[in-house]
Amino acid sequence: MAMMRNQKSGNNLENKKHSLRVLSNDSGRVADDLNREKKIPATTAEPFNHRTHADSELRTVAKSMSAESLQKRIDRIELSPADGLACEVVSSGFHSIDQMLPVGGVRRGSLVEWLATEDGCGASTLVFAVARCVTPQDGTILVIDRAFSFHPPAVLPWMSQRHMVIAHPSNTVDEAWSIDQSLQCSGVSVVVAWLGCIHPTAMRRWHLAARKSGVVGLFIRSAQVQSEPSWAEARILVQPLPCQSRFELSVLRRLQVTLLSGFGMNCPRRAEVVIELEHGLEYQTVEIAN
Repeated sequence: MAMMRNQKSGNNLENKKHSLRVLSNDSGRVADDLNREKKIPATTAEPFNHRTHADSELRTVAKSMSAESLQKRIDRIELSPADGLACEVVSSGFHSIDQMLPVGGVRRGSLVEWLATEDGCGASTLVFAVARCVTPQDGTILVIDRAFSFHPPAVLPWMSQRHMVIAHPSNTVDEAWSIDQSLQCSGVSVVVAWLGCIHPTAMRRWHLAARKSGVVGLFIRSAQVQSEPSWAEARILVQPLPCQSRFELSVLRRLQVTLLSGFGMNCPRRAEVVIELEHGLEYQTVEIAN
């Protein structure tokens, strides 16, 4: 009887081992089938890095694009409406300047730099004449004048049915903050300021603020900064021209303007502008060859 019990126990043990082997083989086959269905290799793969893959694709696209086509894409993005805002283009009040500018005028929500070759060259006079034309009736022109160099009575006769607010920040930090807040205010039409050296980050912040609010920023700077980077939509160099008579000396201001940079332009564009000083309007413009 003891021998029969031992033999029976041995058979049960063999049966259990055989069942375990079958179960193990079946589990392996099931796992292989699942891997084939999911198209996953049996070995453990490294996790997929989406960022690395996107960067690799971007580098491939950039290599296949020429510099010219890449610049055209950038221009289209920069000139497209931002934040659902219809970017209206208005006349600067000067026909030759409108023809020079990339979009045929001054685009609301943009920054334009006016580079003066010297003090008293007429850049400020031209900027306020443009600001008057860009600002609608009952609109507001906000002037940031840290150096107290602006003389309001010189341009007030031009500003019929327009409001002018003048701010005098005490330092560069307050000046940058004033410009930033003014460009964000939808109740302001144009911001005029005299700028020195500006960090590109601050200019970029102003650029985004203007695009969101639709305010136009007209900045007067020295021509010495033209080699510095800028987020302005256009950079215009302003140079004085001699008057042709005593009559012109008293009632007119003759200037040469040069568009140094702008979206979509390949070479500088020049024109002559004559301002009628009594009303701040265009007297005549004469095209000059590029």
